Amino acid sequence: MAAGDIYVDVDLTNITTGSAHGVYARHSGGAGTVDVDVRNSDIVTTGSFGSFGVYSWRQGPATGPVNVTVTNTDIEIEGRSSHGVFVDHQGKDTAGISIIVDGSSRATIETAGYNAYGVRGFRNGGSDGIGTGTVKIDVRDLRIVTTGPRGRGIDAYHTGAGTIDVDVTGGSITTSGELAYGIRTRHQPVTKDADDNFVLMDGDITIDLQDLVITTKGVAADGIQGYHQNDGDLTIQPIDVAIKTESTGIYRDIGTLSNGIYGVHTGVGDITITPRGGS
Repeated sequence: MAAGDIYVDVDLTNITTGSAHGVYARHSGGAGTVDVDVRNSDIVTTGSFGSFGVYSWRQGPATGPVNVTVTNTDIEIEGRSSHGVFVDHQGKDTAGISIIVDGSSRATIETAGYNAYGVRGFRNGGSDGIGTGTVKIDVRDLRIVTTGPRGRGIDAYHTGAGTIDVDVTGGSITTSGELAYGIRTRHQPVTKDADDNFVLMDGDITIDLQDLVITTKGVAADGIQGYHQNDGDLTIQPIDVAIKTESTGIYRDIGTLSNGIYGVHTGVGDITITPRGGS
């Protein structure tokens, strides 16, 4: 490792916490890479708010990428805004996020609570738009179950310049609750010019899915949602993906609106959605 790097290596470990994180790596300044590797373990958190299973947070003037890999590990999370695997990169540099979760066809991430996600990557560009870089989430052969309003299976969120890439192969995602999307991506501008208008940042969104089952049970809960507000293309490519939305009731004034696949662009760029196979 170079000076300033953080490396966390967890293997064959059982972790149970209350209002705390299971595995936590934080970098608050200076240059350096953050690498977190968790394998063959079991993680349980039972806090009421903000308790994450595997969590990496980079903030302030820190520069460098954040890489998190979770393999063959069961994660069970309780509490509002508590996520199974979460990377929050707020460094003011051009480095991005890489999250790899390999379930090895047996592992499960379960969350229970309002706004509790299975896997989340967040790249914060900041009000000055300095923070840039790719948000990359790669999930393989994993079972994700979320219970609670706004509890998303996989969430990728970018407020700077850079691409969002979500790649899911095998496994299943099941959510229960209003606005509980199976997979959601969002590219949002936050920087404003002298006239108080948002400055559009560059970056495509690509969602590649294969051999996956997605089930949502709640109003206004899309199976797959791509939401682009910046400058770049939105591409959703499901191959042999089965999507089922079970929506009853009405959410506020927008009806049920639980779409199987939903792409929306309010910035500049194209939308391409090309399902192949599946149901």
